[in-house]
Amino acid sequence: MQTSSTRYRDEYDTALVAQWDALLGWADRRAAEGSFLVDVLSARRARSVLDAATGTGFHAVLLSQAGFAVTAIDGAAEMVEQARRNIATMAARAVPCALGDWLDHESLPAGPFDAVICMGNSIAHLFSRADLERALCNFRRLLGDGGTLVLDHRNYDALLAGRISAQDRTYCCTGLKASVDLAVVEPDVVDITYRTAGHAPATIRTRAWATGEVGAAIRASGFCAPVLYGPRGVGFDPDGSEFVIHVATAADR
Repeated sequence: MQTSSTRYRDEYDTALVAQWDALLGWADRRAAEGSFLVDVLSARRARSVLDAATGTGFHAVLLSQAGFAVTAIDGAAEMVEQARRNIATMAARAVPCALGDWLDHESLPAGPFDAVICMGNSIAHLFSRADLERALCNFRRLLGDGGTLVLDHRNYDALLAGRISAQDRTYCCTGLKASVDLAVVEPDVVDITYRTAGHAPATIRTRAWATGEVGAAIRASGFCAPVLYGPRGVGFDPDGSEFVIHVATAADR
């Protein structure tokens, strides 16, 4: 079964987006992430950042408050509308926010940026290696030589092997009275069902990318080999980290 890499546009409908902020739990999510993202970008002297999967604007707001010049995009129209509302009330400076399709470079904002971030397991909405590399190549196109890519995804290797649970919510989806359940549809396809108090369950389909596959795609798309971290910037533990964070440098053209 081949799943379209644009399926998410329909999945992130009004009903799901309405509960997304409660699911994330902004205050708890900020505490869970700590200062890792800000520290990485600051250490690499990044000032301009593209938040390529802004969702409802969490990282765009966080980075604007830390002094970065942020541009935000998302491929789901409902997410963009909610992100604009959150940015308007919480961001420390103006943050342009628009629809953008990673697979269509003409829909993406003009670079160059010092950094591109793609957080929240968002690459799992891409279901083929060709689409993954196409998106990564477009991210590389938006960066100058030496620019920084920060990308995360669930540690599907450990999840599918039963070494960790989706309920180990120490990094993502930390909202109170929120739950996350995974169901394997195929060996590399996983449905994620979100539940928050007062809302109907909502399910999205994801590609269960192996950590090695993502690293190989990053290297094939114009980046140096990524450094791997676990949540909060600790060393990545293949058997215990809930998420894996790839930090890669754009290679010279």
